[in-house]
Amino acid sequence: MLNVIKKDITDVTSGIIAHQVNCTNHIGSGVAKAIITKWPIVKVKYHEWCNLRTPDELMGTIQLISISDDLIVANCFS
Repeated sequence: MLNVIKKDITDVTSGIIAHQVNCTNHIGSGVAKAIITKWPIVKVKYHEWCNLRTPDELMGTIQLISISDDLIVANCFS
């Protein structure tokens, strides 16, 4: 079952925050900007992931980043 929560995404403290990122190793606008401002480790891990793969290899992948024991950010590459 999908649980829809209507509030600031950076106020979420548990579960998985899934958001779309590009495959070109550029991050920092839209929802991603809010996420990396709150949790800078997401940007660090994004660049590490992108530096190991080509854009074609990234397409369709998901990178899971543990923020805490209760919260994961999922970078969904498209």
